Amino acid sequence: MNIEHSLVLSLIKYGNIKKIISFFSENEMLIPEHKNHFLFIKNYYKKYLESPKLETVKSEFPNCEFEIQDSIENETFYADSILDRNNKEKMMKVFKAGSENIVANKKLKNIYEFVFRNLRKINVHKEDILSGNLGRDTQERLKRYEEKNKRKDLRYKWGFSLNDRSIIDSETPISPGRVYLIQARPNVGKTFFACAAAVNLSKQKIRSLFISKEMSVEEVLERMDAFAAEVSFTRLKNGLLNEKELQQYKTYLEKSENKVDVEVKHPIECTQETVRQLIEENNPGAVFIDFLQLLKDSSNERDVRLQMKNVIYDFKKYSQIYNIPIIVISATNREGAKREDAPDIENISESDSIGFAVDVLFSLYQKESDEITHTMRLKCAKNRHGKKYTTNLMWDIDQSVISEQN
Repeated sequence: MNIEHSLVLSLIKYGNIKKIISFFSENEMLIPEHKNHFLFIKNYYKKYLESPKLETVKSEFPNCEFEIQDSIENETFYADSILDRNNKEKMMKVFKAGSENIVANKKLKNIYEFVFRNLRKINVHKEDILSGNLGRDTQERLKRYEEKNKRKDLRYKWGFSLNDRSIIDSETPISPGRVYLIQARPNVGKTFFACAAAVNLSKQKIRSLFISKEMSVEEVLERMDAFAAEVSFTRLKNGLLNEKELQQYKTYLEKSENKVDVEVKHPIECTQETVRQLIEENNPGAVFIDFLQLLKDSSNERDVRLQMKNVIYDFKKYSQIYNIPIIVISATNREGAKREDAPDIENISESDSIGFAVDVLFSLYQKESDEITHTMRLKCAKNRHGKKYTTNLMWDIDQSVISEQN
């Protein structure tokens, strides 16, 4: 069994192709048969957002042997090994060409530039690719763009609008590799917004991981159930559903295809390392964290501001390594709580550095008359990949309704 075949078997066994497609290409595989197997699994994942089962792969390639052994290692072990093998061969060619230039008595400066330029084209380590250290070369930049273009269908909708005029979905779609921060004053409804977004992702067949430090698993699921079943949250919470709602709720619970596909966790101690472990264990399509200021930094840093900086920058790293969106709920500082308009980037509680790390910053706020008209204002205070904007939401938590007013 060669290493490329072992990679294919590992992808089938563990189903974690999402972890390697950001740094591993089918072009790294030398045997056409295995390249075809890898491409099938990769395209299947892009279409269905999950890896194919063994039976599915066997039906596609009936003449090939696919026997999953207990000794099969994690897929990144084989992917890294293949890259290591190929990179060594590429380096040998570069150094051989450099040696020929030395024999030809070419200028040392030109030889150095030739060797350095070609070595930079080699994908030495996946961390370098993610951080963009190899992006200066023109061909490498083009390759990175083509990969992004192929993955553009992985942009998910927040789902608060039923038509294509949603400014939230068009300007700030939920995209893998990005960190989103939702801030608001206390008791505005940050958790409700996040719960509703997780429900909407589930309807798009995107399985989320919801890490809650503020509420219990049951409290979070109760909010999600109310949105998914389209019943009053207040009456569900207090055991006062009317007859129609009760039947609606029972129907929702009895049909598994209707249930919200969200893994809710309430860890007693939660650091950024806890979040990483939960991502590894659950392999989600998106992660929600409620909320930032209740997490603990895994380092020994005593300054709270630096702790929050460490946490959010680690989340940024995880979003890129695992190629998933991470949506974080945050409190505002005292100045933000006193504002009559939308909290801004300087109003994030504890640390200004948090605002620098995130890709998108949402601020939820209401003016004096908004509560009467069931209106919530959503301000996009930062958008690294598009324009900033403000939009209004129909906001009736009692009836489990959050929708964009187009």
